[in-house]
Amino acid sequence: MKQKKSVEIQLQDLDLLVSSLEQDNIDLDAAVDKYAKALKLSADISNTIHNAEQQVNQLNQELNLAFPGENS
Repeated sequence: MKQKKSVEIQLQDLDLLVSSLEQDNIDLDAAVDKYAKALKLSADISNTIHNAEQQVNQLNQELNLAFPGENS
């Protein structure tokens, strides 16, 4: 099974893809392929961040239930 890359590594990969797309001498087919990979990677990063935000919100809700009035 393929291990999932960290968000930081995914962001580095996305940066590399964007940099390669900014090159003047990129082939059209290669550009389209890299663009598609960048879109998928961007969506994966966005989903990972969204899931992390949900986890943090859930933890904050649990903390507020356990210690009401202590966290403002």
